[in-house]
Amino acid sequence: MEKLKAAIDIGTTTVAVCLITENGEIRAKDGFLNGQSRYGSDVISRITNSVKGNNLLEMRKLILSDIENCLKKLALTVFGDDLKNDLSNYISEIYITANTTMASIVAGYEIRSLGIYPFTMPFTDIKEIEILGVTAYVFPGASAFIGADVLAGAVYLNLSEGDILIDLGTNGEMILMNDKKYHAASAACGPAFENCTRAKNIYGATTLNALSYLIKTGKISKDGSFSGNYINHGDFKITDNIVRSVQLAVSALYTTLTLLMEDAGLTLENVKHFYIAGGFGFHMSLSDAVTLGIIPEKLMQKAVISSNTSLEGACYIALDKKRLEEFNEIKHNVLVHQYGGDERYNENFIKNLYFKKR
Repeated sequence: MEKLKAAIDIGTTTVAVCLITENGEIRAKDGFLNGQSRYGSDVISRITNSVKGNNLLEMRKLILSDIENCLKKLALTVFGDDLKNDLSNYISEIYITANTTMASIVAGYEIRSLGIYPFTMPFTDIKEIEILGVTAYVFPGASAFIGADVLAGAVYLNLSEGDILIDLGTNGEMILMNDKKYHAASAACGPAFENCTRAKNIYGATTLNALSYLIKTGKISKDGSFSGNYINHGDFKITDNIVRSVQLAVSALYTTLTLLMEDAGLTLENVKHFYIAGGFGFHMSLSDAVTLGIIPEKLMQKAVISSNTSLEGACYIALDKKRLEEFNEIKHNVLVHQYGGDERYNENFIKNLYFKKR
């Protein structure tokens, strides 16, 4: 019986898991909501709440328990009644990518330092843990806010000159390559790109599609204002809080992207590929993204809607450990830009709060 390998992407909101053969064939795949959301919808909330009582321990127990249950479920679909309790009979290794906060929690580290300047990382080398008797490799990030998820994506896509990868979620992580150097930054997007409506079966891409339509039809102005307390749109209501949440996320993302390109010396004309990844990015309409001002209009023709490149990266590395060298090369050489407190960021953030084509 051939053993399988497992790849896991732990996001702040969702978790993706797949089992693959030695040749890269996906045998089973599933996902679930990150149960840690009860401790906050974003990484800052999780970090803040981690120091209270036994919260950090409970957060780790939650994610490990959910991962174990998912792995058992997937293994059962592949091996059926032959499945025994010891998962190591069926899975040889587990590879885990995540943002730095999620990775630190599952690896068993305190995360207090991720929320306090100078934002030091709890761990910087691959951490080995055990899940149901199987060795799991937890990948480190390049900084507090540039996680292994976007780094693994860069490895998978073989990021080269003029390429940009942006992973859209509660944390808008981005990495680009120009003049043979990697540059990275992150934008705090909050729940806007996941599900800020909190309505059943209404997700981030649906919300953005609704806002784009309402802006085009003039029901919502470019500054985000509208008449009344809310607008009924299909099965849910567009409220002022939803509009503001998206406004803040759009501005944070666009402002960070343009400053990163400026600091890296990469112009819009010289961009070759603009990869948009993540569960939200995969479903997002490029037209909506341009209407709302998430991405520059000039990048629309260069945009490549990608899959969950973090999970794909974990799978890619799992198939050949030599690819860890590529991962480490990017991790050690990437120039991380932090725009908190940067006067340029504050000035441009205010200007970019308007919904408009850029």
